[in-house]
Amino acid sequence: MVKLALTKNPNHYRIVRENRPGSNSTNLLRAQAGTYLVTGATGVIGSSTVHSLLKDVDINVIATSRSIPTDKALSLLDRDYGPRLVLMSHQTLVQEKLVDIFHNPQFKGFVHCEGSYGEIGSIEKLVSSEWLRTLDTYLSRILILMKSTLLSNRSDLRCIFLAGGGASEAYAGLSNYTVQKTALVRLVESYALENPNKNLVNAIGPGPTYSQMVENILTKDESIDERIVSKSRQLRESKNEVSQRY
Repeated sequence: MVKLALTKNPNHYRIVRENRPGSNSTNLLRAQAGTYLVTGATGVIGSSTVHSLLKDVDINVIATSRSIPTDKALSLLDRDYGPRLVLMSHQTLVQEKLVDIFHNPQFKGFVHCEGSYGEIGSIEKLVSSEWLRTLDTYLSRILILMKSTLLSNRSDLRCIFLAGGGASEAYAGLSNYTVQKTALVRLVESYALENPNKNLVNAIGPGPTYSQMVENILTKDESIDERIVSKSRQLRESKNEVSQRY
């Protein structure tokens, strides 16, 4: 386990790395009967989290992502689990709707699996307006989730945000990723410190996982941190094995 962030507040778990997609997030939920929200549900970690939760017949899942309408894996889960799985585009989850969902006593918590995104490359060559736009989009979604938990007047929700290695150190060519993940960690810690008696909030790093970001790194001409390039090659080579395991 690698600690990525520390706080003395007992309402916040220390951030750890876990190599098995989905397992750490669902364990931290200590899932009980009810409904859970999983964002970024079309990614490797998001889809495995959805699948892990739905294995319990007393759990329902609301799954959201930017690519919900076209994702084949979630369509298959929808076929298998029927009414226990609700698929929604993340654009529809405005704050008012989230507050309504969180108000429902059957709602127990969420796992925010939406990954960071944006242009890869050196700071010198990045487009400033695009860099800031992706940062704003990523963090705005996190803030909306946090504010919705407070506006719902609940104190028993379990809220998990996916951080990552980018929160612990900088990598050449990946400023978008590292800044987004670092900001996420500080936001989670701030929430925990400001609301010690409300909703259990966690941030976890799931460990290296194959994603579209891996392909972007391997096809980019820019000079990317060699440690990241090497790990990305390994993840690409093992992606079929991972998809078969989870």
